[in-house]
Amino acid sequence: MSAKINFNTQFQEITEENIFKFISDYDIFNYYIENFEVNAAFNSPLRKDETPSFSVFKSNHGGDLLFKDFGNGHVGTAITLVKELYSISYYEALCKVIVDFGIQDYFSGVKSLKRSKKHLGEVTNKIVITKRSKIEIKVRNWTLYDLSYWETFGITIETLRKYWVFPISHFFINNRLFIAAKYAYAFVERKDKQFTYKIYQPFNKIKWLTNHYVAIHQGYSQLPEEGKLLLITKALKDVMSLHDVADISSIGIQNETILIKESVMKEYKMRFKEVLCLFDNDETGINLSNKYKKEYNIDYILLPDKKTKDFSDCVKVFGKEKALLTLKTLLK
Repeated sequence: MSAKINFNTQFQEITEENIFKFISDYDIFNYYIENFEVNAAFNSPLRKDETPSFSVFKSNHGGDLLFKDFGNGHVGTAITLVKELYSISYYEALCKVIVDFGIQDYFSGVKSLKRSKKHLGEVTNKIVITKRSKIEIKVRNWTLYDLSYWETFGITIETLRKYWVFPISHFFINNRLFIAAKYAYAFVERKDKQFTYKIYQPFNKIKWLTNHYVAIHQGYSQLPEEGKLLLITKALKDVMSLHDVADISSIGIQNETILIKESVMKEYKMRFKEVLCLFDNDETGINLSNKYKKEYNIDYILLPDKKTKDFSDCVKVFGKEKALLTLKTLLK
């Protein structure tokens, strides 16, 4: 598993070079300058400036980013910007960047400074995640608000641990650091000796980031050797909810546009007496259910209430008892 998941990293000396192991100069400029763009003119953040006369550009030596304030002729690095912006020393500017970016756990002797309020690390659509992308995580402790959130789906902490779900405070995409949302979790999978991750931030604009590839079936590692029933669903949240509320084995495919390989489907049919699909009760889920029925002669069930597309949401809306009763009725 990724080295960063345990975070036994030795403390770093507070230097610009060590800070740039975690974040880039672009990240720093983008954090402290509103509407930041490279090679664009905008109002100076360092003084009252009615005519845009400030720019950030690539240095001719090494490609590092520098700023120039054409109003007073000041030129400097990202750290220099922080130093002048807050009228603090160079060392204090290094500490401020460390604190504002939430990476103080990596450094020793960080000076205590008030953290700037600007939100850091909101992932936008400009960042493309593929199965080749490198994702790493920093795990934090479980809290009461985490457990309350998962309990709404009938999921216990024992099951979260069983299915390798971790609460996280930070994540890295191709070594670029992001501070995770308050509610942020990593779903970890291991296939062919390789660990992959799905980042889940349920209340963020972009909920999902993953380098799982389509052959990974969520919950596969936790399946019993054999059983009476296997449900094929589309999310680990549903897999865990089915486990705790209904005591039913299931796996989650990566999305509702793919078919499981024929060889894998044969394996499932050999291990379980019955295999059924339980996808969302919307057009996409129904279409995929019919594809499985046509391709593999597998029946499917659909939740009857359109207010809840999947089983975990059914538990959240109607409670565990009613959700279980609904499922049992469908399975008769």
